[in-house]
Amino acid sequence: MKLENKKIIIVTNRTNSGGVAKISNFLANFCVKYFDEVYILALYDNIKSEKLDDDVKFIHIETPYSNNHLSKFEYNINLIKQIRNVIKDVKPDIACTLGSDVSTRFTFASTGYKIPIVSSERGDPRELSYIWRLLTSYAYKRANYLVFQTPLIQQMYQGKIKNSTVIANPCFILDDEEKVMSERKKNIVSAGRLSPEKNFNLLIEAFSIVLKEHPEYKLIIYGEGPLRDVLESKVQNLGLQRSVELPGQVNNLNSYIYDASVFVLSSKYEGMPNTLIEAMALGVPTVATDCGSGGPAFLTDNGRRGILVSVNDIQAISNGIKKILNDDKISEKLSVNALEIRNELSPSIIEKKWIDVFSSITQ
Repeated sequence: MKLENKKIIIVTNRTNSGGVAKISNFLANFCVKYFDEVYILALYDNIKSEKLDDDVKFIHIETPYSNNHLSKFEYNINLIKQIRNVIKDVKPDIACTLGSDVSTRFTFASTGYKIPIVSSERGDPRELSYIWRLLTSYAYKRANYLVFQTPLIQQMYQGKIKNSTVIANPCFILDDEEKVMSERKKNIVSAGRLSPEKNFNLLIEAFSIVLKEHPEYKLIIYGEGPLRDVLESKVQNLGLQRSVELPGQVNNLNSYIYDASVFVLSSKYEGMPNTLIEAMALGVPTVATDCGSGGPAFLTDNGRRGILVSVNDIQAISNGIKKILNDDKISEKLSVNALEIRNELSPSIIEKKWIDVFSSITQ
């Protein structure tokens, strides 16, 4: 269904790395088929992602950021002014904003323009500061439609917003399905930004317990971030230099993890973790923390297609890993069950859900 003579702007933090970048690029690329003009506004990235369609018009905003409270206020005011200038130039017929911070800033910037807004919560609002929770609630009440990743987060806003639905992240099916059946290496892997919420510090400690029974295994954590020095110190203090690797960010994660023995999501909180989706789509047996958003519980079907463990529980994570390593039947069962995610979250299904939302407020 072509939305004739309509322009959409997708507003995001970035397009080059992270889970929000993946969904931003996915939305922009399929919108080219439906809208006359598609814009993507990145608040942090200043280079168009190579994964974006050539027909997507890329706009970026660059503003200096500081942790000083006054500077933070000035930063946000300046950012809102620049977003408003973009709105004035583009004159979009609909906006899709991804993330609580982005949605809040765009809502203030669009005051007076009467642009239909589809806002999407990409994380767990309970992790926001009190002020940001208030601002986010205001923005979400103003939105024409809210898209959540899980029913649990949707329930938080029950009766407080106009229209809402749940749309999970898509699973990008592999071209080479033979990889799923490859012999597994003695690697335990994880991936994500090296930041506090990913809890890699705890994962390293859990792995040190596993290593006592399985000294032949390695832990490899892919990603980059502010805690690299802290994590490297943890590895050194535990004497794990030969067993733990931090290779940094990689462009094609699938090609690095498809033959791992276990994938671990150790996060304190998540929305709908893309790395977990990718690992499951590869048939890698997984251990995941039961984050409050309900994302890992949904993906693992409450533990049927991936081992679900409590957040911040070192022993539970190490036990989950050992359970997979010690029992080939459990490993194989989790691998087979995990592949269900390919059909449930196929891009064509997720695309239709999004375009139904967009069309409902542009008719």
